[in-house]
Amino acid sequence: MRHAIDAAVVVLAACATATGVRTPARPIRVLVLMDSAEVSALDRRRIDSLKRAGVLVERDVDAMASLVTMDALHYPDDLRRARVEGRVILRCVVGPNGRAEPRTIFPVEPGDLAFINAARDALHSAIFSPARVNGVPVRSVVTMPFDFKIRGAR
Repeated sequence: MRHAIDAAVVVLAACATATGVRTPARPIRVLVLMDSAEVSALDRRRIDSLKRAGVLVERDVDAMASLVTMDALHYPDDLRRARVEGRVILRCVVGPNGRAEPRTIFPVEPGDLAFINAARDALHSAIFSPARVNGVPVRSVVTMPFDFKIRGAR
């Protein structure tokens, strides 16, 4: 099953600090990815200014992060018995190795903790094709929805 992935940031310096990863002494360039709709609202001078600041537009990225494989999503037993359905949206950093960095997996919105934990477990197992800039794999932020639906429910 393929999930839609919204890659919003290509390199995120703040994640290195938040996760306790030691960063090199040289400055870290933060590259923010903007989609085509956001770019079309900007004039050429503003786009050039953003690029000099390290902001990338979608066309600057060779390949967005994409899901290759992931273990099946486990429906929490208590919620299944109670016929509770829901949706969880998680955001995480996918490293150049194609794996979600565990300390960066967070829900985008509040939700049922059992659903969040089940989605987090599935995301831990996921393997991605990482985002690439100039052919080089880079860290990227992805947002993934996880739907918990009971078959036959209306």
